[in-house]
Amino acid sequence: MLAGQPPFTGPTATAILGKVVGENARPIVEHRRSVPPHVSDAIAKALEKLPADRWQSASEFVDALRERPAAIDLSGSYPSNQGWTTA
Repeated sequence: MLAGQPPFTGPTATAILGKVVGENARPIVEHRRSVPPHVSDAIAKALEKLPADRWQSASEFVDALRERPAAIDLSGSYPSNQGWTTA
C-alpha cells in the first residue's frame, strides 16, 4: 500500500511466482522516497525469502514500525529520528 503496487508484478501468476522465488523485492524507497528509513528496513525484513530471516511475530514487526531501531538488525547502524514521530 505504501508503494502503490505489490512488491512483485507480472503478466501471469507463474511469472509473479518466479519473481517471488528468484528476485529480491526492490526497496520501498525506490517507489516512495518519503518512507522513513526504519519503515523501509522493517518492510525489507518482512519480505525476506527465508522465514528465519523475517519477523518472528507481528509484535516484533509493529515495534520496528514504531521506530524501535534496536529491533532491526540489518546493518548495525541506524539513522536518527529525522523528525518522524509515531502515533
